[in-house]
Amino acid sequence: MPQVGPAVTLPPLRNATQKTIWIPQTYSTFIRPISTHALYHQLALPEKQSYFTVNLAQFYSPFHSQKIWEFSHPLHPADDLSRKAAVSWRVEEEMLVHGFEGTFDCRLLGRAYFSIVAENKDKDFYSWFPLYFAFLEEELLPKGSQLTVEITRTSTEQRVWYEWRYLIADGEGGVLKCSEWHNKNGKTAIDLVAEE
Repeated sequence: MPQVGPAVTLPPLRNATQKTIWIPQTYSTFIRPISTHALYHQLALPEKQSYFTVNLAQFYSPFHSQKIWEFSHPLHPADDLSRKAAVSWRVEEEMLVHGFEGTFDCRLLGRAYFSIVAENKDKDFYSWFPLYFAFLEEELLPKGSQLTVEITRTSTEQRVWYEWRYLIADGEGGVLKCSEWHNKNGKTAIDLVAEE
């Protein structure tokens, strides 16, 4: 996931002209729920309020990645770089879930494109890893239920961070569980370096 990408392009906007070429031109962020027992049980409780860049070597997910937002360049200095989204998946078979992965795809320039999204991942980008967003508790999702993830990306002049929660609903739409917000107020955040 391009975590700070949009924020770091704002200072160069002051010197941009009509001839400025922006690379990348667009990038989109995707998420999908995953089961990753070994990784999850290595985390201490405070780490389950955080997110990590990680090589997900041992995990399982029958879910398709869903796009949650997109950024395009050039941005305008007044653009709000914060985002929020909610996406849902129907659970076809009972499954234990430990969180979700965050990935991205990117159009660099013209037809030059790359992706670390599971459904169309470029094999040449083996050193680009997804973010892992842990759940505070592992969740056994019943067959026929629906999992919804709500996620926000908050961007200020000083910091960028994500907050997330999940809802599990039965087949009738009744809420079985609604988690608390994870990483509330950006306990884990990326500090932006101010231009001097």
